[in-house]
Amino acid sequence: MNFRRVPIEFPSMEAIHGLYDSVLDGSCVVDSQGCFKAISPTYCTLIGYQREELLTMSIWDLGVINTGEKSINLEEIISSGKTFIEITKRRKDGKLVKAEVDITPLKTKDEQLFLIFVRNITNRKQKEKKVKQNFAKLRSALEGVVQALSSTIEIRDPYIKEHQQRVTKLACAIAKEFLLPEEDIEEINLAGALHDIGRINVPIEITSKPNPIQEHEFDMVKSHVQVSYSILSKIEYLSSVAQIILQHHERLDGSGYPAGIKGDEIILPARILAVADVVEAMISRRPYRQAHTIKETLEEISRKKGVFYDSRVVDACIKLFTEKGFNLD
Repeated sequence: MNFRRVPIEFPSMEAIHGLYDSVLDGSCVVDSQGCFKAISPTYCTLIGYQREELLTMSIWDLGVINTGEKSINLEEIISSGKTFIEITKRRKDGKLVKAEVDITPLKTKDEQLFLIFVRNITNRKQKEKKVKQNFAKLRSALEGVVQALSSTIEIRDPYIKEHQQRVTKLACAIAKEFLLPEEDIEEINLAGALHDIGRINVPIEITSKPNPIQEHEFDMVKSHVQVSYSILSKIEYLSSVAQIILQHHERLDGSGYPAGIKGDEIILPARILAVADVVEAMISRRPYRQAHTIKETLEEISRKKGVFYDSRVVDACIKLFTEKGFNLD
């Protein structure tokens, strides 16, 4: 919410001097044309000019860059509510100074003035830049960890690579239909890329056999969810991703695994990943069966919506394929 500032009334320039000389930040007083009327010692140090020099200049003479304010009347700045801005000032020695500027209207009995407080934030901006660079490096390293984890299972079972890529593509598309925040979509992206990492614990003879697996074999396959969670939850950056993976085989009616939770106990990203996983699995050929058509697949998840799958997620998925031309190729 923007609050329009009410001009502060001072009886004279002497009273204004007493105010700004006691402020630690650089400060100055200018008239409506930007000409200096008073300058604090701290402001002189910040800009590198003597007070006597500045009193013959205007704020526009200081080489303010990276803002459009030279074309804006000070009165317009105040009336627009834009009284706090970041700018780059050029010192007398040519060095650039990043600064926060706060503008407050002042009134004396003779004229309209503006009190400007200036804080040097050059060091802070440099530190922020360094933090961003370090974060980018850390993120790159973590992405490498994710890729390494994903490759571990892909080398063992080449089918998994394509499956995880396609599940990720569909899950992220559904998430975007929900207009989820970018950070949530990124977590779903990572969950899709890693959701089958736990299959490293399942014998390849089971996952690649040409016949339907038996019940005792399916129990072993189901263990991959808990194994995935155990691996990923140890990495703090991936703890929320691990939770999505842990729940993506749960079903709304409680018939899923590993915990048999139901309804809203299942987090939305996991419900999205569940539908994407089922759709990709059905339209892909398996050693023991042919692929289902996309029509058959969408009909199947539609029949099970509200029972196994979140109705909103199913509807978003169907809309992608039938109205928006989405495909997994």
